[in-house]
Amino acid sequence: MEGNYTNVIYQNEDEEDRVMFGSDFIVGIQVILEGHVQFYSTIILIAMDSLFVFVLLQKHMWSATSFLLSAIAVFDSIAAITCIPTALYIFLKDLNKPVPYGWCGFLYYKHVLQVTFHSASIWLTVVLGVFRYISVCYPFKATYWCTMRRAVIASSTSVFMAITINTPHWFVAVIQPMEYTNRNTSINGCLIINQWTSDVQTLIVLNIFLMCVDQLLPYLLLMGITCQLVFTMKSQSQRRAELGSRNTSTGTNTSSAMLLVILVAFLLVEIPFFIFTLWFIINKYINKNREFSPISYGDLWVITYTAVIISSTSNFCIHCCIGTKFRRTLKRLFPVSHKFGFCKNQVELVGVKNSENTHHIREAQDFELTKFSTAF
Repeated sequence: MEGNYTNVIYQNEDEEDRVMFGSDFIVGIQVILEGHVQFYSTIILIAMDSLFVFVLLQKHMWSATSFLLSAIAVFDSIAAITCIPTALYIFLKDLNKPVPYGWCGFLYYKHVLQVTFHSASIWLTVVLGVFRYISVCYPFKATYWCTMRRAVIASSTSVFMAITINTPHWFVAVIQPMEYTNRNTSINGCLIINQWTSDVQTLIVLNIFLMCVDQLLPYLLLMGITCQLVFTMKSQSQRRAELGSRNTSTGTNTSSAMLLVILVAFLLVEIPFFIFTLWFIINKYINKNREFSPISYGDLWVITYTAVIISSTSNFCIHCCIGTKFRRTLKRLFPVSHKFGFCKNQVELVGVKNSENTHHIREAQDFELTKFSTAF
């Protein structure tokens, strides 16, 4: 299949920002990523997130942190579901034929939905980081600040912020049908016209402002929280080593390490996306010659969002690898897993129980010795 442009950028006499999706808007890398990688990754993500939320909803697992993790998983899954119709179109339709006019609107609003739900997931991750920061750095205040009620309020505020920030995208565009002639072939496509302003500099400032509020600000907050968590956990570890104390809360340390890994993995995926998107916006409006850009914004978004979907599946794996309580709950809910290679976890669980019993025996011996010494 021959294809010329994924997105064709037009500038009319009034310098309105116009984007036309022609018959070959899904070509090359987009066919591979949207038609195959995103589709199967989405199926895996939905299955993992469903199991993840089901485990976290158990009574003994339920907490403010579990609520925030469940909310992040739900919004990630909703955003990923929007990829399925495009994948089905690639599987079932002939890509050599012009794309129906109705698909132009779907593709645009699908992108807006993905951005909105992904933005909500970003801000919920910030709230999760703040809660863990309070629990680690100010443990005596955690019982007051890190409650379920405050988690619900903070998450609702985050979702409201994400929707508000991205609301203009729903009203900025007008979709118009257009007949485009390419290589003596008439293609029925569409124009997506930006009606905010015709001034290029205003568009640059507006897009950069939205990116800074919606992406850069939460990234900076997460980076600060992550650095502070690393510093605090390292200081606490050194202090315990100096005091020779082994009576530390293993569950708290494991949870902190687990959430720290989630935050770092999140930043490793999101920050490159922000940098490339910022570069694309500046390049798009300053250099109107499309040949200057090696890829289109559609290609850039598909590549980065595919990475986001794949990285989202890592939350379940991280909890299975690090979260002892999560593994125990998962094994209790699905005991059949003992037959399929979870013997190692069983041995670890027995080892933990034996060490706990040994610890209790030593405490009892120390208590009896103290009683004997006092009586003597």
